[in-house]
Amino acid sequence: MSLFRRIECIAVFAWVAASVACESPPANQPNTSPGFVAAMREVCDVDRLAQLDPAGNSIAVEGAREDWMNEHVKDPDAIELLTLMRVEGPKRRAEMLRQALEGSANRNCALADYYEANP
Repeated sequence: MSLFRRIECIAVFAWVAASVACESPPANQPNTSPGFVAAMREVCDVDRLAQLDPAGNSIAVEGAREDWMNEHVKDPDAIELLTLMRVEGPKRRAEMLRQALEGSANRNCALADYYEANP
């Protein structure tokens, strides 16, 4: 993906995040809407769904994850979370994913596991 395209995607995600901020649940209340839960399943399982090898080149894998999620994750709250995660390191990303999964029936997250194992 070209640098211009990445900047364009970030700008779109920032706009979406700002436009849905009023619709998000309070920070201390977990989001259990069906769309968000389904989107988080995709986010957490991105390596399998996108057929990525997380043991490969970490920069290329992270870029491929981002590209796949940009194309497939459609829930505004999940998009907002992904946008916020982009500026964080692996440890904080794992924490953010785990926090987003609070209150959901399935709290397993392979992506959070990966970030915890690869700080």
